[in-house]
Amino acid sequence: MNDLPAELSPWGDQAWRDSVRAWVRDRLGAAGVRPASELEPRLRPWSVTGRIRTDRGPVWFKANAPGSRFEPALMAALSRWVPGQVLTPLAIDPERGWSLLPDGGVILGTLPGLDAGSWEEPLRQYAALQRAVSGRDAQMAALGVPDLRSARLPGHFDALLDSAEVRAQAGAAGGMMTAAQYTALRALRPALAQWCKRLAASPVPPSLDHSDLHDYQMFVTDRRYTFFDWGDASIGHPFTSLLVILRAAAARHGLAAGSAALGRLRDAYLEPWTAELPAHELRRYAKLAIRLGAISRALSWQRAFPQAAAQVRQDQGRAVAYWLTRLLEPDPG
Repeated sequence: MNDLPAELSPWGDQAWRDSVRAWVRDRLGAAGVRPASELEPRLRPWSVTGRIRTDRGPVWFKANAPGSRFEPALMAALSRWVPGQVLTPLAIDPERGWSLLPDGGVILGTLPGLDAGSWEEPLRQYAALQRAVSGRDAQMAALGVPDLRSARLPGHFDALLDSAEVRAQAGAAGGMMTAAQYTALRALRPALAQWCKRLAASPVPPSLDHSDLHDYQMFVTDRRYTFFDWGDASIGHPFTSLLVILRAAAARHGLAAGSAALGRLRDAYLEPWTAELPAHELRRYAKLAIRLGAISRALSWQRAFPQAAAQVRQDQGRAVAYWLTRLLEPDPG
């Protein structure tokens, strides 16, 4: 989606803008940081972000849409649970979904000369982060992180298929879902319930799924990786993260589905989990999780500022339909 006109974002409200600027000045002052510029906003359907130049380098403000308002509190919790693997906020306002963040440095995807192998170590470290926070489901749910554990996915799937946005896409000219695909998704329900049941029985515990992790969501410093932008996150089977990771790597490096290079990335991610199960069993659960991760991706597209709804409804519907049709890809076994 493109940036929003100001009137379709909370930034279009003068009182809201003034309250943001006052909060930023106050929080910077409390941290002993002096601003050298006004906030330079970027307006998206799901967030308002902006850079402020300061005497200590760039600082970033972010305001989340209501559906992802949990992100500031989640980032603060992660900075305690897995210090050094996420950005530590300078300040947060959990009620309003606001955060003030330090600059994270160099983004992995901006580095020259990357190949698919460049993803292996960050994926190991990301999996280690997920292992470290597993068992904190209740704490994350209390912060407002969506609960998309495997046993709940069939209900979410039903709600998505019944939604007006998906029905409008099915068979529509220019839509992302044919009428035949919609019918096939309805018929998939019993098999999907069995997949979810099998994944829920996995010895690998539920954890935090970033849900949109790729090489532009990672900072890198001396082989240490810091993961950011948690607004699409959910509680679920950790391996659902592989859906976006592997698709992003394939697109970035021209890798074919099922290629040996993608297999190496999957296995690099699974390495930290071999404490739970042998690698061949982990791969079976990963196959299921990669397909079912499409449900969390579809749900994340429903999060936007209310005032932007009319502007983004068509894009949302197309994205939700696109991800649902990924469920019709080859059988996960």
